[in-house]
Amino acid sequence: MKIKRFKYSPKRNNLPLNIRQMYNQIYQLNSHIALLKERLCLFQTTNNNNLKGNNNLNTLDLIITFNHHWDRKKMWIIKLLNEQTIQFDHTNFNQIISNIDQVDYAIYTIKNLIQHIKAKLSKEKSAWDLNQIQHYIERRNDDLKSNQKRMLTPFSKKTRGKLH
Repeated sequence: MKIKRFKYSPKRNNLPLNIRQMYNQIYQLNSHIALLKERLCLFQTTNNNNLKGNNNLNTLDLIITFNHHWDRKKMWIIKLLNEQTIQFDHTNFNQIISNIDQVDYAIYTIKNLIQHIKAKLSKEKSAWDLNQIQHYIERRNDDLKSNQKRMLTPFSKKTRGKLH
């Protein structure tokens, strides 16, 4: 049995704004992928209903609702794609999604955007981590020079426990 090691990650509120925004963008893009996968299910149900001769109004209402939500979400995705300077085909995003190929292209583009944001996030987070390490090293060195009481207090108050 493999046991996962605990990996410390700071609370998001302690992170800089740009890193928190990237985490939020990844979360939102994953929810958009889930929405597009629901649209694929709607395609399958409408195709099955057409084969059986059933026209269900509920699926039509769902498609209209999806298109309404997709109009708002695609503008945000296009804005992100332009911010990240990723090349993509505008025509597939400016249309109403009417076939499975358009859904697949949208999912593919969003996954590429997520990978791009994750790569940028890992670079910025590692730079921030190094900056934090440097900050605390400098603070420790300043405490050694100017405030030795603060430096030695955590060590003197530490109690050693016995192992049973």
